[in-house]
Amino acid sequence: SRRRHTRCSRDWSSDVCSSDLICNAADSSQFYAGGNLAYSKARYENSQLVSDLASGGITATGTVDNTATGGKIFAGYKLVDLFAIEVGYFDLGTVLTDTGSYSRPTPASTFSGSTKIRGESIGLVWTIPVGKGFSALARLGGAFIRTDPVWNAASSKFSALMNNVRSNDLVGEAGLGAQYDINQRFSARAEYQRYFNVPTGLTSTTVAVDSFSIGMIVKF
Repeated sequence: SRRRHTRCSRDWSSDVCSSDLICNAADSSQFYAGGNLAYSKARYENSQLVSDLASGGITATGTVDNTATGGKIFAGYKLVDLFAIEVGYFDLGTVLTDTGSYSRPTPASTFSGSTKIRGESIGLVWTIPVGKGFSALARLGGAFIRTDPVWNAASSKFSALMNNVRSNDLVGEAGLGAQYDINQRFSARAEYQRYFNVPTGLTSTTVAVDSFSIGMIVKF
């Protein structure tokens, strides 16, 4: 009986140790990767479009569709318990689609344009546990933005004003979010990010672009 009890105790201790090792290995995971679906909105309105055109001698009215859907993929490395470094690729979609008509210069006609935004990012992510598997997130970093504008109008004034050349710019980004650990390997994340001073492709105008995303993370 004593021998059986000793064997059971050893087996139980072995199971506990194995469980602890698994838990510790999961908790010490330093690499992770994930992907999010995103909804983006550029801080650019109808009045700003009209004002930008007026600065180039064009009298016009127009509307701006400043929202789009997109996504991002990313990978991270935990530097210490609360801080990680993340790199990623994002596609914010065609965030700006502009249409309208102008009365000056003559002859009067219509115009249209769109700007697609994508790029790569790198930043520090601060994770703050708040209990029951939930954590708050804060990020600060930079993004290498590529804007691809396409504008169409009959007047040569538009050609002088509008920039149809793809641009590459380094901009700042910041964000806040929340994360929930489903288990020791998988987590769900929701995040708000802002990209600063993003070119619109119309004159030298830059705007902030907000991105709201949700996705999954797997830890290695």
